[in-house]
Amino acid sequence: MASEQRQALTQADGDEIKRLYAEGLSLREIGRRYNRTGERVRQYLQEQGVPRRSRSKPRTAPPSAEYLARLERCRDLVLQGCSILECAEQLGVGRSTVNDYKKKLGLVRPWRKDLSSEQFGRWTVIKLGEYVDSTAYWLCKCECGTKRLVNHHNLVRGYSKSCGCSKRESLKLRQAKVGAPQAPSLVPL
Repeated sequence: MASEQRQALTQADGDEIKRLYAEGLSLREIGRRYNRTGERVRQYLQEQGVPRRSRSKPRTAPPSAEYLARLERCRDLVLQGCSILECAEQLGVGRSTVNDYKKKLGLVRPWRKDLSSEQFGRWTVIKLGEYVDSTAYWLCKCECGTKRLVNHHNLVRGYSKSCGCSKRESLKLRQAKVGAPQAPSLVPL
């Protein structure tokens, strides 16, 4: 099995790698963009005399427009309830970079925002119920009166709109239109 020959990096590629590194992209993510390993990117930067980033030193260069746009897009995705992996894929960066963005934006735990008395479909949020494996569950009341714990992500993304009463109602309506016998009424638990 012959190994695939990689093209040598051009001067423009080298300048772009340095810029991406200065903006905070991970070595691994830069490597993915240029079909290289993160270690090879690190070696290249070392050969070019680029100093390694220190977490204790603040950036000296002003942030680029692309970086600021990524930060803003990250904020929107996190507030929509996207996971770190989903954000990373959407932004084209690594997960650790998304974590850094979230820290800079002050969005470490987005579901800590109080959703009490907010309406999601037929659900009205009463209060924060509990955390299970770092996922928030909200105690919600449906318009039909059913109370239930609902997963945070399912609630804010619109995957859970009611306790199921709307499906029962639409089934009754369809059966009434067709003239089919009525289904027995279901009593919520």
